Amino acid sequence: MTRTRIARPRLRLSGALSRRLCALALLFATSSVLSMSQIISNTKQNNDAKAHSTEGLALAKAGNLQSAEVELRKAVALTPADAGFLENLATVLAMEKKFDESTSYFQRALKIDPQDLVARRYLAANLWQLHRYTEARQNLRILLNANPGDPQALLLLGMVSENIRDYATAAKTLASVPTLVREQPESIAALARCYYHIGETEKARAWLKELQNHSGGVQATLLGVQIADEMQDYTTAEMLLSSVAQSYSDQTDLRYRLALVKFHAQRFEESRQILQELLQDGHKSSDVNRLLASCLRA
Repeated sequence: MTRTRIARPRLRLSGALSRRLCALALLFATSSVLSMSQIISNTKQNNDAKAHSTEGLALAKAGNLQSAEVELRKAVALTPADAGFLENLATVLAMEKKFDESTSYFQRALKIDPQDLVARRYLAANLWQLHRYTEARQNLRILLNANPGDPQALLLLGMVSENIRDYATAAKTLASVPTLVREQPESIAALARCYYHIGETEKARAWLKELQNHSGGVQATLLGVQIADEMQDYTTAEMLLSSVAQSYSDQTDLRYRLALVKFHAQRFEESRQILQELLQDGHKSSDVNRLLASCLRA
């Protein structure tokens, strides 16, 4: 039996349809060329941006921050959506103490990459420098939720808490990172002040005593004197002054500070004697005259 095959009719295109398909083919071909051109252009932009960024980072490492800023701005202009380039520029701006502008770039970087903990820490540091303590604390909380043991974030949270007078939180947080606290006289002073405020006087004194042998030298000890005097711990203030009596080159300032502590302790006669000795030795100043007048009125 012979099988009959049914021939499929040949598809014929009308002239109009044929021309339309040709036009579409041409359009796709043109689009493909344009896409390739765009890819090449984007690749060149990215390469140029990387070159500017690399140069900027090298300049920053060499200490040439102004030129580094110029190069990093070029990188950001070429690829404004690159979180890394934004963060690098923000960091250099912070090093130049341009904290407002630096903050805006860190915020842009974090919108692109919210999980960048380094950028968030630097942003919090900027906000602290700008006295925007509530915002700084919010960012530090986010950071510490992601990485609870971040020592730099804990130190900064302690300093921020001290600034907003949350002394209990500040003392607990700063005490959790003692090695970092000891690196800077200011953080030692902050922790000591917190301990005074929460009634832990002996702990406060112990931290202030560490300033006597700090690498910050005499100025670190004088900061301790200021904190003890402020917190009405006049015995500790005088002890710290005595510890630098031989090493402090400005004996006039040392004697004036001692007179000031004695005045605050209401030991007016002792303060007056020191001030009059300063005047007799030819050390006249408006500060000495004012304090002496206050002693005489007391």
